[in-house]
Amino acid sequence: MFPIQINQANYTQRLKVFLQSEEIKAYTMAILSFFAISFFAVFAIKPTLTTFFSLRRQIQDYEEFDKQLEDKINMLLKAQEQYQLYKNNTFLLSQALPTEPQFTYLIKKIEKISEETKTELSRLEINEVDFINSPDKTKSTEDLSNTKLQSENRDYQSFGFQTEINGSYQDSETFLKRLMNTRRIISLLSLKMGKGDLETGGEKIIIEVEGETYFLKK
Repeated sequence: MFPIQINQANYTQRLKVFLQSEEIKAYTMAILSFFAISFFAVFAIKPTLTTFFSLRRQIQDYEEFDKQLEDKINMLLKAQEQYQLYKNNTFLLSQALPTEPQFTYLIKKIEKISEETKTELSRLEINEVDFINSPDKTKSTEDLSNTKLQSENRDYQSFGFQTEINGSYQDSETFLKRLMNTRRIISLLSLKMGKGDLETGGEKIIIEVEGETYFLKK
């Protein structure tokens, strides 16, 4: 085998010609551009894109928060409109749910309704009120805990009453309607009806009513 002899002058000349060709220049520029883009993507474009998407997310969050705030403001404005509309009737709230038991007021109210409906009020009893919310001692430990928890979570207290009236069916019906339509909140727990003595002009009936009313805690 004969060693290959490379003429340094010819090699250099051919290399210059090779590098000066348009095709090689195009490849060289493409490679350099690729490396330049990769460099900027890693060290410049990526942080910029990260910041862009982060800011975009923050803008979306702020827009959502702004919408929620606007909805709350609109609700407050509507509530204010309703208050202005009914502010002259706010005293009805204290009558519906007073801050005191007002036993005397309830008794007088029932007596007045009975008098105006021409019914005979034969019995009226008011139950005792437990102002310290002590539960029934006959209940189990679990029932005591549940009763105490329910009592602590409520902002109001209640007491019951029982009344008995005698009168015609129409007058007794009017009495019940008037009682349930009083401004004070009253819940009807039980209602018993029976026949009374015969009278001129119709038959007398007896109605026993058990109800419950409420007042706010102090």
